[in-house]
Amino acid sequence: MLPGGFDVVFDGVGEDDYRRSFAALKPGGLVCAYGYTAGVRPQRRPLDVLTWIGRIYLSRQLLSWLPGGKRVLIYSINLMRARHPAWFREDLGRLFALLAEGKIRPRVAGRISFSEVADAHRRLEEGGLDGKLVLCPDLPARTGDARMPRTAA
Repeated sequence: MLPGGFDVVFDGVGEDDYRRSFAALKPGGLVCAYGYTAGVRPQRRPLDVLTWIGRIYLSRQLLSWLPGGKRVLIYSINLMRARHPAWFREDLGRLFALLAEGKIRPRVAGRISFSEVADAHRRLEEGGLDGKLVLCPDLPARTGDARMPRTAA
């Protein structure tokens, strides 16, 4: 942890209602939330997930009214793509450029083929992934009953 905290924390998991991300911020800092994978659970209905996101957003907005308050910005990829397609393309282009330059290194829990999508959904519902699952269309299907590995590929 940086003494004094970070200016910005990008949180693509949302685990524990972003508490760790907010704790890592300096006063006036910003959490940029995207992804929400910690909110994905088999027992949760879509309305429950929306309520969870709304509760987090409202509580963080209330905190931002305090002196030195911390802020949250929720970046919805689907909403951005639908409402501002040019912005979305620009954001995606910048993101891929940073990736190609090695300036960002996403945490990858595993690479999967199309034949493993059902297993990937089960893993997402179970939670506890240490990173993202990446769908790679050019990966060959695994043979037999072999499940995809639990560690990064």
